[in-house]
Amino acid sequence: MSKKQFKTTVTDLDKQKTQVQVDVELTDEYSKQIFNAVSEKLSKEHHIEGFRPGNAPFHIVSQKLGADYVLHKALDFAFQKTYVDAIQNDDIDFWGMPQASMTKLAFGSPIAYRVVLHRRPTLKLPDLKKIKIKSQTVTATDDEVDAAIDHLRKSRASFVTVTRPAQKTDRVEIDFSATENGAPVDGAKAQHYPLIIGESQLIPGFDELLIGMKTGETKQHTLTLPKQGIVDHLAGKKLDFTITIHLVQERTLPSLDDAFAQRLSSSKTMPELKDSIGKGITQEKEQNEQRRRQIATLEEIESKVKIEIPDQVLDQETTFEVRQFRDDLAARGLEWQAYLKRIGKSEEEFAQTLRPQAKKRITHSLILDTIARDQNISASEDDVKQKLEAFKKANTGKAFEEADIADQIRRSLRTMKIFQYLEKHIRIK
Repeated sequence: MSKKQFKTTVTDLDKQKTQVQVDVELTDEYSKQIFNAVSEKLSKEHHIEGFRPGNAPFHIVSQKLGADYVLHKALDFAFQKTYVDAIQNDDIDFWGMPQASMTKLAFGSPIAYRVVLHRRPTLKLPDLKKIKIKSQTVTATDDEVDAAIDHLRKSRASFVTVTRPAQKTDRVEIDFSATENGAPVDGAKAQHYPLIIGESQLIPGFDELLIGMKTGETKQHTLTLPKQGIVDHLAGKKLDFTITIHLVQERTLPSLDDAFAQRLSSSKTMPELKDSIGKGITQEKEQNEQRRRQIATLEEIESKVKIEIPDQVLDQETTFEVRQFRDDLAARGLEWQAYLKRIGKSEEEFAQTLRPQAKKRITHSLILDTIARDQNISASEDDVKQKLEAFKKANTGKAFEEADIADQIRRSLRTMKIFQYLEKHIRIK
């Protein structure tokens, strides 16, 4: 966008120049274009009597939908179209979300608004050659390989319905509910819940209650929960369980022979399968070790620099962390308010627990950005294009914003190159 479409005035709000105010005023001509674009959009979305969709003039749209509503739509549109360019044109390196407010908004007059931003501080990084990080040699153990094979074996088990009492390793489907002093316990209820007796992830001691029960049988049991590994408000509590068993199935595991190996992979023998699984586990552990070194490097650098994060920026990042956590819960089918009740915290109290994590995320991001700027590190557009094409091919038929995916790829590639630079310049022993 050409700066001729707007003018900016930049004012530092404190002596340290940590906060800056940017006043943006659009030209008369560009303001008219904004008003026309908004009236066209709104008159397509709302029926305006006497006009074809998209053809009602701004003053008519304002009369029908309300002047305040339409003017603020115009301001939002103007802000979205210009604020990034306005800040970039004045070379302002900022962090956090901008605080925007209108300063002039009337039909027939230039649109004007004000943005208050926090400047990102300039970091002085320590001598990277003095950063020492211990490296750990990792490899797959025999126990880890055996556990992986056992998991694969169980995932390919067959089941036969039986009429005998349930016993350990049987697959069962149950209804259960729990009460405490006669009152229902939130989250402790399910219907037709499937599990393998002795291998479930429910409350310790719960599986043993099922042994000896038959299909169609209902029993009541009292179970005292452990004091650790349980949500705070239930730790150590004595609960009364009502359990109904609907189905009992006996599990048969496949034999661990060469035929099993061939069904699972391109391996022809069990030794080949074990070797392949071992290599996969080692590769995963090496990736985890690399990530551990990266985090350790950032934390070591963090300990040697001083960063003051404005409360507003930290508040915004904390809000983002909470929102991300809520989205993760929703993706797992868990309700936010129910989760808060289970952990015995309000939303504000929970947000406080994420504040240190948010601060660390901001700090590490600033360190990475500083290294990228000082060393002129960026992702090549050829690499971005190649990764984007691979993503599009792997996600054919799925809806996504190509520009957003390209930005994610660009950031990911840049971060990878920054860590490659760090690995070459720190001392790993």
